[in-house]
Amino acid sequence: MRPMPWAATIVVCLLGTAATASAAVTATPELIVTGFGNDSPFNVPQAVVLDATRGELIVGNTGNHTIEVFTLGGRPLARYVHRVDGRDGRRVDGSPIGLAVDSAGRLLVADAAAAYVDVIDGRGRSIDRVTPSLPEGSFGPAAIAVCRDGSILVGMSGETGRVYRFTREYALDGSWGEPGRSPGMLSNIRGIVEAPDGSILVLCLDTDLAVQRFTRRGTYVSGFGLHDVGTGNVSFPSGIAVTGDGRLYVTDELRQIIQVFDERGEVIARLGGGGLLPGEFQYPSAIASDGKDQLAVVERIGARLQVFRLTGTEPE
Repeated sequence: MRPMPWAATIVVCLLGTAATASAAVTATPELIVTGFGNDSPFNVPQAVVLDATRGELIVGNTGNHTIEVFTLGGRPLARYVHRVDGRDGRRVDGSPIGLAVDSAGRLLVADAAAAYVDVIDGRGRSIDRVTPSLPEGSFGPAAIAVCRDGSILVGMSGETGRVYRFTREYALDGSWGEPGRSPGMLSNIRGIVEAPDGSILVLCLDTDLAVQRFTRRGTYVSGFGLHDVGTGNVSFPSGIAVTGDGRLYVTDELRQIIQVFDERGEVIARLGGGGLLPGEFQYPSAIASDGKDQLAVVERIGARLQVFRLTGTEPE
């Protein structure tokens, strides 16, 4: 898609309604952004935050090692290389793969090159760390969620199979999870969110059930979404978001879609499909919600950010 003459640094489009498998939920793509500027396109973006409080969209432009900040209308605000202390202690350009905004308005960054979650202020400066107590040889953080009470949950990549809980002051407050594939176990966490009822939903790549629900203290409740063909199953889960009505939005990189589930794990809509038209996807790698009626999705291969307006988000 070519830049419009009145949008020299980004691509911004007002568009029509995306097709769905059900009239229960529709998603209108309102904004497309392809990079920070014409000479700075996205490169394998794998993280996104929709911060309605500050009116910002924040993208982890993973392939370029940068974090990029836009207004909700898509205007570029700030961009900086995310540098971290690597596992050998050297300072390196990072690869941001998970983002969240904490209760103080600071940005939390999970980076594939770091064994900790970086805490960044509004000027892009690293000011603190959220550090899980990892066993030797464990993989680092991959997913972050900030709960309504300000506590922070950090889900681990690889076979570590743990979720770490921190206070809003970044003090370790426990952990839970057992590595494995069976229901109630965790492996290769790709996303984590707090549901409106306070339960915790964890998205995993390598477990029998892609989506699993736990209590706040880690007791398994239920799960759904086999890694298999068929509606309601998830081939390659890459991100999860929740709206205030309890509905879940799960991106699937292999199928190039978002599936919408109700609180029981039943499919109520399917959004997208493979392609580069507005509302289609090329390997959607992360998703974020404002908790109400907006979704932001980044595409790893499509190399763009799309923002959608949801309708039909109230339970029938």
